[in-house]
Amino acid sequence: MELKDVKTVSMTKQISAVGETFDIKEARVTLYENKISTASGNLYDKEGSYAGSFNYNENGETSISSKLSETKLAVEDIETFVELVNAGSQA
Repeated sequence: MELKDVKTVSMTKQISAVGETFDIKEARVTLYENKISTASGNLYDKEGSYAGSFNYNENGETSISSKLSETKLAVEDIETFVELVNAGSQA
């Protein structure tokens, strides 16, 4: 047997990031054609305490599982995270 046409269609990476309000730790990001198709990870406040988790899908929808009063700020950090990962995977 001989392998011929081998392509990487999607890839999963584990990425952590520091945000304005929350830090994202050990997010699992699946890239398809150099763009995030799905992502999920944990949010931590600046004191290092667990603040919740998030899921992101290829339609740009974000869901957050937490009792955060700063949900809007968490979504902003997640959107910035997605933009940075997408820009970095294009390089």
